[in-house]
Amino acid sequence: MKRAALLLSISFSLLCLAEAAAFQIQKSALFVYLHEVKPIEEEGAKALQEEAYALALRKYREALRGYERIWKEYPDLPNERPYGIDRMVDESIETCKKTIDEIKDRGEAEDEFYQKLNQMVQVDFAEEDIRGVAKSLTFLTDVNVIVDETVISAPNDALDTHVTMRTENPLPLRAVIAHICRQTGLAYSIEEDHVFISTRVKLDEQK
Repeated sequence: MKRAALLLSISFSLLCLAEAAAFQIQKSALFVYLHEVKPIEEEGAKALQEEAYALALRKYREALRGYERIWKEYPDLPNERPYGIDRMVDESIETCKKTIDEIKDRGEAEDEFYQKLNQMVQVDFAEEDIRGVAKSLTFLTDVNVIVDETVISAPNDALDTHVTMRTENPLPLRAVIAHICRQTGLAYSIEEDHVFISTRVKLDEQK
């Protein structure tokens, strides 16, 4: 009985190891490239063929972030197998960057969310906490502006989370957000359906 239980335990352990090994194989750089990121670029290419420039721009930007993330997650990429995967990733990065440059203006002009970012607003903030500022901008524009609480709540001498800004004439929302970030030492990224404010370091890490 004990022998049978021991054999069963060993078999179970070997099965777990096999499953773990399979998972590691799945998450190789090649797997991520072919099955997680490349399909996004292909969706962008299809949208571009159909002249759906807003969707194409979003997909190429998403793919670009994915390819750049591969380099961060696999820093020894030139030595990954199959050899040459690093060149494949680099070529895909260049393709995405070139396409984004070519369709950026047209894509953003067709994108409803980007149009919301260009709406004109007039603000008057006096030493107001950036979280309150974000809520005010969301209320004024129907653009969800989200502040990263993890960086705001942590002590940081390089950041000043209080905003003072008064516009004599209306400005595009995007320009207002950019000014607020410069003033506070923060940065912003435009996501699919919201604006996310955090530190530049953290935004770069999330790419």
